Amino acid sequence: MPRRTKVFYFGYGANRDAEMINALIGRKPKGKPAKLFAHKLYVQAWTDIPNEVRDELSPHWTDTFKSYIVCPTENSSDFVVGKLWEISRSERKILDAWEVSGKWYDIDVLQYEDNDGVNVQIEVPMIKNAGNSKQVSGKYYKNFINSKDKMLLVAKKLRSKYTANENRL
Repeated sequence: MPRRTKVFYFGYGANRDAEMINALIGRKPKGKPAKLFAHKLYVQAWTDIPNEVRDELSPHWTDTFKSYIVCPTENSSDFVVGKLWEISRSERKILDAWEVSGKWYDIDVLQYEDNDGVNVQIEVPMIKNAGNSKQVSGKYYKNFINSKDKMLLVAKKLRSKYTANENRL
């Protein structure tokens, strides 16, 4: 089966914000509002983030850093609002680096039916177990729980570093 070059990425928290996605991938992609059913939204505190991930985050963040996470639930009426972004596979790799995928977030590929009744595969960064994280409303929440300006700055630095490394390969 050929690898898809187009990725439908479910962004939540800061990653549902167009400025944030632009800071990460260097452009504002096509996107539309979306709801991820059978999932709950949590805020993860610094102490709940794995040690090896905190080591990677610590050049930019302190123990006041928090992150949104989504976790699957058995209740199909639970949902998280976000944005479904249409990005390239290479742009998805930048988001993998941002999310420290594999060490922190896992990427689930799910079938999703959009408001037009079209079924697509989407990629969702999530954590299987919320642990001690605090559940918050998946419907009403602010995009940024850390300084927006700092988030955008760190995202731009990561993109610059990532694209410089990619150009060396």
